[in-house]
Amino acid sequence: MTAQNATVNANTLSVIASLAMIFLFMKLFYWLRFFKMTQQYVRMVSDIIVDSAKFAIVFFACVAMFAMSFAILDNNSGDNNLYTKRFGFPFDSLLYAYMLGLGEFNTDPYDTDNNTALLWIYFLVATYVIQLVFLNLLIAIMGSSYEKMIEI
Repeated sequence: MTAQNATVNANTLSVIASLAMIFLFMKLFYWLRFFKMTQQYVRMVSDIIVDSAKFAIVFFACVAMFAMSFAILDNNSGDNNLYTKRFGFPFDSLLYAYMLGLGEFNTDPYDTDNNTALLWIYFLVATYVIQLVFLNLLIAIMGSSYEKMIEI
């Protein structure tokens, strides 16, 4: 066996082990439902995930809206493509818009772009909509799920 095959096998085993760990903990959460002390929390987490599914569709549509807007401006910026360097057009722009919603503000390249004013407007609107509006909506959905759980 060559060194390259050993490396590939080690990488494959690492991926399989990481997936196995996720499934192991999912099974742990399943078994935690049977204990009085933890059953309410496990049920609450599953209810919140189900209740927030519709929210996730609208949230990711909004992230995609800003991502494509940034990507279109980025393709027009010449050689210094800001959001499409690492993984290519759709993924990098989606990752940038998602990270913007989480608070990762990489605004350094804005000043060197041809569309500086428009980028700053998109930035301000995206941070307001994604961070304030959507995340507060998510908190309200979680509170509603919690109230339903308490009533049971």
